[in-house]
Amino acid sequence: MTGEGTDPMDHPGWLRRRRAAARRGWAAVASGWAARRALPSWLAGNARQVGVALLVTAVLLAGGSVVLWRAADGQRATQAGGQDALAASRRAAVALLSYDSRTVDAQLAAASDLITGPFQADFRNVASTLVAPAAKQKQVSTHAQVVAAAVVTAAPREVTTLLYLNQTTQSAGSPAPSISGSRVRLTMTEVAGRWLVSAMTPV
Repeated sequence: MTGEGTDPMDHPGWLRRRRAAARRGWAAVASGWAARRALPSWLAGNARQVGVALLVTAVLLAGGSVVLWRAADGQRATQAGGQDALAASRRAAVALLSYDSRTVDAQLAAASDLITGPFQADFRNVASTLVAPAAKQKQVSTHAQVVAAAVVTAAPREVTTLLYLNQTTQSAGSPAPSISGSRVRLTMTEVAGRWLVSAMTPV
């Protein structure tokens, strides 16, 4: 205990406490500087691992971007191909189902160029042995008109379309035009950049 009027700074215990606090403060400062100086050495010792981790992350992100880009690009290409095939199927349906008795041979021959695969040989056989002779004998003329059309399925090189048709037909026995409706499913296959009919099925 100090007496009244005694300066605390003259007390020996107060001086010891001040010195101990100063030592603790300097120790904390020194520890902070040591941690700061140790940081670059830690990074230098692990630079290879850090670089590899960053490189792997970049590669994975880039790979994911490429996969997404390719998937989106493939989808866009399939959609564009589907629309091209749909337009080709509309033209082909009109050509395959329209003819005039006076020019039936040339018309069906030209139409067969829009077909591919085994269906082409089948169409040419039916056209030459059945359709053309009957058209000439009965003076039949018929014209198909596509009323509506849609893509049913679309793959990179094969598209299925559904078409609604109106068929106007005249003959020597029935000179007045008659109109009938029908639906056909066309399978379109891409061959050398062209969409050709590989199958035609009445629905």
